[in-house]
Amino acid sequence: DARSGAIKYYGQELNTTTYNLARMNLMMHDVTYSNMTLNNADTLESDWPDGPDEKGIDHPRSFDAVVANPPYSAKWDNDKTKLKDPRFSDYGKLAPASKADYAFILHSLYHLNNDGT
Repeated sequence: DARSGAIKYYGQELNTTTYNLARMNLMMHDVTYSNMTLNNADTLESDWPDGPDEKGIDHPRSFDAVVANPPYSAKWDNDKTKLKDPRFSDYGKLAPASKADYAFILHSLYHLNNDGT
């Protein structure tokens, strides 16, 4: 746990193959299964972590470091209902449908601690 100084890793990936590669990569770098929490889902369509999971575990919503490798120049569904999403609502506008890059940046900033990197 955090008191022991162990680093906790959280991640989300849509592509199942890449998701499994991320898990294997963490294990190959001696990250124990108990210190990794990965989710196989669409980051822009379903924010995560977003509260208690199905087991009742409430995962943190902000982090000391956020690292991303989004699909650059990807398209995304920028439906106006996403303006209610707290990741995007502060800006009053959504990233263009042809520029998901900006939506990924806003997602990352939303989950970054105030003193984070």
